[in-house]
Amino acid sequence: MDLKLKGKNVLLYGGHSNVGRAVSCAFGMEGAAITIACRDTETGEKVAKEALKYGAMRANVIKCDATSYEETKAAADYALTFGDLDIVYHGIAYDVFGNFFELDRGLWDKIYEVNLKAEMNAWHYILPIMIKQGHGNFVNCGSTMGRMHASMEPVYGALKAGLIHLAQTIAMDVGKYGIRMNIVAPGATSPEDKSKISKSSCFHGFMEDPEKFKDIDAYLASQNPLKQNGAIWDHAWATLYLASDVSGRHLTGQIIGTDGGQYLPK
Repeated sequence: MDLKLKGKNVLLYGGHSNVGRAVSCAFGMEGAAITIACRDTETGEKVAKEALKYGAMRANVIKCDATSYEETKAAADYALTFGDLDIVYHGIAYDVFGNFFELDRGLWDKIYEVNLKAEMNAWHYILPIMIKQGHGNFVNCGSTMGRMHASMEPVYGALKAGLIHLAQTIAMDVGKYGIRMNIVAPGATSPEDKSKISKSSCFHGFMEDPEKFKDIDAYLASQNPLKQNGAIWDHAWATLYLASDVSGRHLTGQIIGTDGGQYLPK
């Protein structure tokens, strides 16, 4: 199926590492023109080259801390120099394992800023631009933890739940302008290769102890009906499905759970 993404101007916040890397490369496979906005531009440049090898029409990188409104704005303005913003993917995340009482209170603000405030920055600045364009498409990376209770990821889960709620609320407001807003909600995901994960990523820290990570990986895989963790590409293909006006034309405010059935709506 031709998803009609060739030449689309796509801005990817966090499109340089782990799931975001796969999403950037997947858009590359479809011939999209991509801009990767990330803090770690060294890794971003590697992913841009990878996307070009896959067939991206264009692949640029801009340094951006998405928790900063000004840097979020600057990244969007840069992407707009290439034409209308057709698609924006927001995939940055930060997680720390531990129950509510074990979690360092000093991390609350960071978990909030990365997992919700950053997305709010992008929505607040870019959606009015898309309204003027008369078209646009946001795909946000949520989490299955935002749909169910998880004592080891309480604040992260609460903020992903907030992201889902706010994204769906905004979808109701912007649909009449031809703008779609959807969410991919990954479950536990086995990183493909530590060398392809940004050193600033929380996953990089998780993988410092391979044996411990293997145990965590196995435990997480046991928590869904398929008894396996997701791959970064599972979430990338779901993102393309929502981003394309061929496959996702009549979808907005929706959540695709790429979690092996861990969360099953009642």
